[in-house]
Amino acid sequence: MSTYNVKIKKYSMDNKQQQIIVKSNAVIEASYSLDSIEYNVLHACIAQIDSTNGVWDKTKFVLHATDYAVLTGTSKNEAYARLKEAASRLFERKVYIRDDNPKRLNDYLVTRWVSGIRYIASTGTISLTFAPDILPYLSQIKSNFTQYELQNVSKMRSIYAIRLYEWLMQWRTSQRLDVSLDDYRHRLQIVDKYPSIKDLKLYTLKPAIKSINDTSDIMVEWNQKKSGRMVTNFVFNWDYKNKKTRKKISKKWTTPESYAALYPEKTKGKTRDEVVKMMKNET
Repeated sequence: MSTYNVKIKKYSMDNKQQQIIVKSNAVIEASYSLDSIEYNVLHACIAQIDSTNGVWDKTKFVLHATDYAVLTGTSKNEAYARLKEAASRLFERKVYIRDDNPKRLNDYLVTRWVSGIRYIASTGTISLTFAPDILPYLSQIKSNFTQYELQNVSKMRSIYAIRLYEWLMQWRTSQRLDVSLDDYRHRLQIVDKYPSIKDLKLYTLKPAIKSINDTSDIMVEWNQKKSGRMVTNFVFNWDYKNKKTRKKISKKWTTPESYAALYPEKTKGKTRDEVVKMMKNET
């Protein structure tokens, strides 16, 4: 049985081996609800996966409180408590993933994130295995995926900020996202919550924007579309805070096919050899 011992390195601009999260776009657009503790536990483990290779569904990921503390900037004592919280709730969390086949748009998969999770009090660690049905969306991904650096979301306390940041990274080429209110509510599982648009913006959107602008590598501006007097869409535009240090694609997992999927506009009409040359020029 394989085991990954999760090791979180303190972030530095000189660290060229940043830990990268890669998810299928189907998961980025899926409907689910997690708190920030559960996000950080899952993300710490997902960042250990080489997304171009397979992961056995019995593979264990072990996360220690010390590494959780480094990741989130919390004290070690607080990290122990948070891991214990995550272990008690994470197994019950589900994700609803829509079928991407145009002929089956009403079909969806319901799966757990993890098939098992254990809290080990004596060592202050949790050990988890990912559910078999979620693994194809986290590993062996050849196209239609989103990537970002773990450290850019690990300090966020707003659960809505983490999801919004992922959606923005999905559109990193255009740096613009237009999302309908129906999709916004569905993805966040708040269809019946905050029926007032004023409350929806006050309790979900505005805290998310502030958290992203305060803690991540990008700055976001937003606007809204209306049909008559009714708000129908949120529109986001964003840019990197420091364009000179805009992050390169990690060579650890990038293939010409995945590079083309990430930058479709830039690689349109290019041969495979031309894409490889473009990748080399960016490293």
